[in-house]
Amino acid sequence: MFRHFALPTVALMLVSLLTGTAASAPAHAAPAPARVAASATTGASGQITRVATFNIRCQCSETNPQNVWDTGNRRSRAAAQIKQSGAQIVGLQETYARQVTDLFGTAGGTGLLGAGWAHATAAVPEAMNAIGWNTAGYSRVASGYRQLTTGPAALDGSSRAYERTVTWVKLRSLATGHTFYVFNTHLEHRGTTAVSVTGQTYGQIRTLQTQESLAAITAINTEKLPVILTGDFNADQRQAPFSLIQNSGIVRDSLALASQKIDANLATFNGWQTAKLGNRVDFTFVSPGITVHRYEVYDTYISGLFASDHFPVLVDVELPAPSAPLGGGTTRVYSVPISSTLYGVTGSGSETRAAPLSFSQWAALGYPRPLPAPATFVKYPWCDNLFMVNFWNADPKTWTWTPLGLPEWSRAGYPRPAIAGWIEGTTLVKYGTGDQLFATLGSTTKALTLPEWQAMGFKPFVNRSSSGFVKAATSSTIYYVPNLATMKGTPLSFAQWAAYGFPPPRTVARVN
Repeated sequence: MFRHFALPTVALMLVSLLTGTAASAPAHAAPAPARVAASATTGASGQITRVATFNIRCQCSETNPQNVWDTGNRRSRAAAQIKQSGAQIVGLQETYARQVTDLFGTAGGTGLLGAGWAHATAAVPEAMNAIGWNTAGYSRVASGYRQLTTGPAALDGSSRAYERTVTWVKLRSLATGHTFYVFNTHLEHRGTTAVSVTGQTYGQIRTLQTQESLAAITAINTEKLPVILTGDFNADQRQAPFSLIQNSGIVRDSLALASQKIDANLATFNGWQTAKLGNRVDFTFVSPGITVHRYEVYDTYISGLFASDHFPVLVDVELPAPSAPLGGGTTRVYSVPISSTLYGVTGSGSETRAAPLSFSQWAALGYPRPLPAPATFVKYPWCDNLFMVNFWNADPKTWTWTPLGLPEWSRAGYPRPAIAGWIEGTTLVKYGTGDQLFATLGSTTKALTLPEWQAMGFKPFVNRSSSGFVKAATSSTIYYVPNLATMKGTPLSFAQWAAYGFPPPRTVARVN
């Protein structure tokens, strides 16, 4: 452990790689207190957009009267949580028609979210899966929905069927002119092994609905535009729907791609209870080419109460600039050693833009012979993840970082990686129970030494001063405490503690 007294708050702009040479590319709760999320800004290719997926819980009877949509004033709490999150595009699940009207209002913009919001929904009142967007930043080009297979009644008659849909909207950014699709869905909710009257398990029905959702994306997005898929999938990251989507080649899990991760290990379903470690059922997936800058499970409450039995999940995404490789001067075409993908590069200095070329874009340029991309392969000494870095020029903001699996590394000829001081996508966190910094890349977390942090250019960190790790004086059990003010904690197994990087616990008199 190291101690530091005055932590720098601004990272060095230039990142140094410690060693390595360039490789030539061959030819082709007490819930957490309410907090206002930081606003999205601008990125290398233009606008960074904050997208939320949020199951707001249907307008139905509740055991706790404070959780009723109308009389419990949950409608105002849901709107306040969306506003505080800073989201500009929201995929809502479990929304009844009345709830959509309450939040977004009529065409005149009289909803709780205020004037300037519009929405697209399915026509099925109980499966509307509304998508909302701030009209100050986005305009609708087209919208619609596709019906999914409806899970039939339960064999024992214990639960009813709800119609399921995938809603979609094609939006245009008023700031950049980029067009893209947002899809939103909510899959079958009943147990994986429970059997329906047809003999199918509800897990099988959920898998079928996933396949239908992916087919809808392919059928609707004929222009191959960027895609964002939000939803409550009622299946976690260990189950078939997630695997189907993650391996589809259409979209990928935003958490795995995010440069910064906030409360990413919290369960997204809270059941009206304290935030706790657990699995995700609420996801945002993005298509290749979309940069994910930030991921957060937004575990807040409003006026001391939850807005829903799910937490919103916030993702800051940056769309690729589709026209950049083909416009604004000479386009240089490069190949990379790990795939057949070609890159078009324009501009110079900080104005350099690199983006994958489609076949039609390469044809429009006259099929120029690709040059080998300037690249090297890097890793941390404490992590097995390999990356290829394309150095388009000396400005690190223009570099392209690509995570490698075994097939890509094999195709490149198993190059020996250089040891990097910093790898894009690393998240740094400091907890309120110690001075240690922890670095996470992929599924690996390490407690940093001062020289290691220095090698990273003293990159800024997420200061989670209200949460940390504790143990009671009379016990060896280590707890993760999301809110140190309440001392309500979740006991950690050895594997969970290891996943956090073995943070030393603070000894306290009692853990609630």
